[in-house]
Amino acid sequence: MTRYLCVDPSHTLGGEPAAIDLTAQVRLEREFLPRESAYLADSGDVIRRVNDLGEVDGALRAAAVRRILTGTTSPLDAPVVSPISLVDAAAAATGPFLHAQRADATRLRELGATHGFALTPLLERFLTVHDEDAVFRRWLDHLGFLVEVRSIATDWSGSDPCALALAGDGGGGDEVALYVYPPAFTAERSPPVVEFFHETNEMQWLARDFDAFFLGKLAAWSEEQPELATRVRERLGIAPKAVPEVAPSPATPPRWLAVARASAARRTAADAMARLRKGEVIGAERALVAIWVASDGQDTAASAALLDVYERLGPGWSWPLENLRSLKPAGVP
Repeated sequence: MTRYLCVDPSHTLGGEPAAIDLTAQVRLEREFLPRESAYLADSGDVIRRVNDLGEVDGALRAAAVRRILTGTTSPLDAPVVSPISLVDAAAAATGPFLHAQRADATRLRELGATHGFALTPLLERFLTVHDEDAVFRRWLDHLGFLVEVRSIATDWSGSDPCALALAGDGGGGDEVALYVYPPAFTAERSPPVVEFFHETNEMQWLARDFDAFFLGKLAAWSEEQPELATRVRERLGIAPKAVPEVAPSPATPPRWLAVARASAARRTAADAMARLRKGEVIGAERALVAIWVASDGQDTAASAALLDVYERLGPGWSWPLENLRSLKPAGVP
C-alpha cells in the first residue's frame, strides 16, 4: 500500500525531525469526487500562525484557523494542499487553485481603482500593516477583528450589492463593510462604513468613512482591552488625542439608508420602475435594493430592474452591478 508522508522540517518528535503519516486523510479524500479547486498553504506557516493565536477560544478561534488555512473565514468546500513546495507556484497563480494568502491592501487598492472609490490614508496604513506584521494580526485576532476584503454577496444570498466586507467583527458572521454607494462618498471619494447582519441581511450605519469608524473602534477597544488597543494605536502611528475618550453611540442612519429599508414592505419593482421613468434614478435604486434584500434575493423582477438601473447609472456603479450580475437568479436575462 502506498503511504503519504508530510516531511516538513517543522514536524519533530523528541527534538528530532519526524514525518507525519497522512495516508488515512489522503485515502479518505480520494473517496470524494475530484475537486476543481484547492487551497494552497505551507504546513510550517500554518503551524506557526496557529500557535501564534494563543488563547483565542470558541468561534473566534475557529474563524481564525479557517482564515489561516484558506485565506477566508467562509471557505469553499475544497481541500487544503500542503506543503506548497509540491505545487508549481507559477501554475498555482493562474490555474484552478485558490490563492490562500492574497494581500488585503492590494486587493482593496485594485477594487478602488476599478470601481471608482478611494482608500483613506489610515485604511491604507491599516491594511498594509495587517498584511506585513504577523504580531499585529495576532492583536486583531485577540480583539475579534478578523480582516478579510471580499464581496459579501458571494456568501449571503440577497445581501445588499453595495457592500464590500472589510472584517468579521466578533466571530459571529456579521461583517464590517465599506458601502460602495457613490452619493454617500466623502469629498475624497471614500465610502461610508456599515455593519452587515447576516441573519437579516440588514445594514447598520457606523461612520462616514473608515477613519471615523476605526477611531471609534479604538475607543471601544480601549475600554475593553486597553493594553491591546494601545499597541494597535501605536503600531499605526495614531496620536492618543485622535481617539475619542468614550466610544461613540450608534449614529442615526442617513435618510438614503433608512428610507430604503422602511419602504421595502410597500414598494414593488413596478413602483420603482415608475420612479425610474420619471427620472428618479437614485430613488428607484434605493427602493429596488430594499425589495431585493427583503426577498432574500428571490425577487427576480427586482434583480432585473436593478441591473437595468445600475447599467443606466454608469461606471461609478460598477461594484454593485458586478455583484448583482454574479448572483442573479435563474430566469433573469
